[in-house]
Amino acid sequence: MLVFKVILLFLLLAVAVTGVGAAVVYNRIISEAPQVSAIDITPAGNVTFIYDDEGEQIQQLNSAEGNRISVSIEEIPTDMQHAIVAIEDARFYEHNGVDYRGMLRAVVNAVTSGFRRMEGASTITQQLLKNNVFTDWMSESTWDSIKRKIQEQYLAVELEAYLTEQGEDAKSVILENYLNTVNFGSGAYGIQMASQTYFGKDCKDLTLSECAVLAAIPQNPTRWNPRTNPEENAERREVVLRYMAEQNAKTLENIRLTVDEKLSSTLENRLNKSYSLINERLEAVYKGLGEVKQLAGSVADIKKVFSNVKLRGGWGEVQLASLLDQMLAPAQYRANVRIDPLDSAVVEYCILLPSKDDETTLLPVDSKFSVEEYRRLIDAEESGDRALAERARKNLERAFRVQADTIAKKYIRPPLTADFAVMFLPLEGLYAECIRMEGLGDYLNERRVLACGPANFGAFLT
Repeated sequence: MLVFKVILLFLLLAVAVTGVGAAVVYNRIISEAPQVSAIDITPAGNVTFIYDDEGEQIQQLNSAEGNRISVSIEEIPTDMQHAIVAIEDARFYEHNGVDYRGMLRAVVNAVTSGFRRMEGASTITQQLLKNNVFTDWMSESTWDSIKRKIQEQYLAVELEAYLTEQGEDAKSVILENYLNTVNFGSGAYGIQMASQTYFGKDCKDLTLSECAVLAAIPQNPTRWNPRTNPEENAERREVVLRYMAEQNAKTLENIRLTVDEKLSSTLENRLNKSYSLINERLEAVYKGLGEVKQLAGSVADIKKVFSNVKLRGGWGEVQLASLLDQMLAPAQYRANVRIDPLDSAVVEYCILLPSKDDETTLLPVDSKFSVEEYRRLIDAEESGDRALAERARKNLERAFRVQADTIAKKYIRPPLTADFAVMFLPLEGLYAECIRMEGLGDYLNERRVLACGPANFGAFLT
């Protein structure tokens, strides 16, 4: 028994000594790391252009790893940013530089697969440091590799904190430098040169599919080179697109289910009641003013009521503000929201929708639709000129389509927003024309734009 206690005490002492020793070694490695304020994360080796005295380019100079043209994050399409994050570092916008959850997942997958599935767990921040700060990693020894990885993780956290303290958007700075750094194969370094090499265009003009092609390359530029291995790149590209869809789906699935249920249960009932409800309200108003005694129940009568009202898109914003103020708490919506930090477009309102993990998702509500074309339609119908009325109706439909295109392009930006947006129409007669136009509903659905008048928008909120 005494021998057992001695052995146990010896083992505990050994563990304690080992732990203390490891802590000492770890602290020494960290102390030897460069100061975060002194490191340079920008890529080295850009193309040099030589111009004549008239400003014409006469020569381009580049080194083996300097075939690069750096661009700003504003010039890199959002789809490209989303694609590279989805395939390289899905939790990039959530972690602080090191993804401990990703590291644990990589270990679990390796063990459960008998070490047949080995995943990397380095974040984009760590990869950027590896490429631009720890530049000798290709020739390092095993000990140097361990030391570098420890310093890399330490600096990744320090770098994001430091950039934030300096008033920078840390994630944008890191992603910009990363996309300007990485090897895209075929001698192309950085997203701009890759875009020019493979597609003959600037990166700002890349399509979603082209972004997926390029995002597939960096993890293995030889294996997934679209020129030399087009089939393997195509398979990898599908993985990129699937990961992008999965990221969006995780955020939006609950929202979609909630909204679909609410719409299906309320819109059918409210749409049937909306016109009678409007007529009742208008009749009460006009009776109070003594101007009319009753209103007919048709859409044409509603049009007449509004035909003498001079309205612009700004009135729609006022009306929308009133509805939101009456039906939602101030914390449930925001005004004048800039959806995408890369775009100056501002939507009048965003409703904050709940999602998993106590996060919120923005539902854009646009109220800029002008009623001028609708007023012209009313005037044409009252004049009895059928040809003029038909032209006015076509112009109104065109205005609906143009506004839907604008909303879809500027405001629907998953995962920053829900995968649909609302086009608020300030007049029930205008909304009636919208839902009556053949084929327009399908057009709006394809663009994930939901048209709402005042009545059914209220139903949507309740």
